Amino acid sequence: MSGKEERETTSVSETTKKVEKFLKESFGNAFKKARGKPIFVGRSGSTIVYISIIEWDSDTLVNVFAFVVSGATVTPELMEFLLEENHVLRFGAFSLDGEGNIIFRHSLVGSTLDKKELESAVYAVALTADEYDDIIAKEFGGLRAIDQVELMDETEDLDWGNSES
Repeated sequence: MSGKEERETTSVSETTKKVEKFLKESFGNAFKKARGKPIFVGRSGSTIVYISIIEWDSDTLVNVFAFVVSGATVTPELMEFLLEENHVLRFGAFSLDGEGNIIFRHSLVGSTLDKKELESAVYAVALTADEYDDIIAKEFGGLRAIDQVELMDETEDLDWGNSES
């Protein structure tokens, strides 16, 4: 194809409303929306999952991510570990932000987003971050996201369909 492809124009506001609806249908009240911002926050185990909506060309991106570990010792061994894990993971990827936080992220296109796709991304990010935060913190130091947040008692845990109460 030559030239720019025609795509449906989707605003951040439209995508935010769609994401809010899908989250409510899939997870009940487990996600809270940040006041005045296209950001949602939820908790699963020791992980805090964030969903942000940003402009992307004439569309939007829905970024589902979690801070896995902060303050780990960034060594060649840690970088090799993260790259090797990125190779075998089906969804998402590990990265480092400018402050040395290890993040796990998966991005989705806003205009084509459906409920099942968002739900799958949330599960993948939440479960992967929850599994790897313990491994990385033990092996390379640092704190899991939940270790840094004292006020999480107010945030409901995501309901993964477990019958445990």
